[in-house]
Amino acid sequence: MALVRRAVLADAAGIAAAHVASWESTYGDILPEAFLAARSESVRLAFWTDILAENEPAVFVFVACLEDGSVCGFASGGAGELYSLYLLDSAQGRGLGRRLAEAVLEALGGRALVWVLEENPARGFYEHLGGMRVAEKQVDMGGEIFTEVAYDLGARCRV
Repeated sequence: MALVRRAVLADAAGIAAAHVASWESTYGDILPEAFLAARSESVRLAFWTDILAENEPAVFVFVACLEDGSVCGFASGGAGELYSLYLLDSAQGRGLGRRLAEAVLEALGGRALVWVLEENPARGFYEHLGGMRVAEKQVDMGGEIFTEVAYDLGARCRV
């Protein structure tokens, strides 16, 4: 059975690999190619190493690990927001996304806002959890304008 636990510095490489692979599979047909290429594994490794090394008590990072200990997904949050939740395609459909969301929401006191690209098919995941669409904004990603949608993962959420 896969395990969800608080991330440690040694998880940075696994998180970076899952982050890049998830972005490519989720956003490959949505975001500009140059934008995605700039999010290389080495760039993500530096980012996650910094986050985990700082050990900031207000930022929470959790990982989902397979039976062999390899990272297959992660979620992060802080300041009332679920910043990120990504799973490798091969790890989806096992309840790990729900467990990662639950871990971050619990760490944040049971409520969070999550921003998701409107074109992201994972929006359905947050809707299935009971997230309420509460706002939207325009963002520039690689020189193109996209709409991000905010979901309130609060009391109605089924995590």
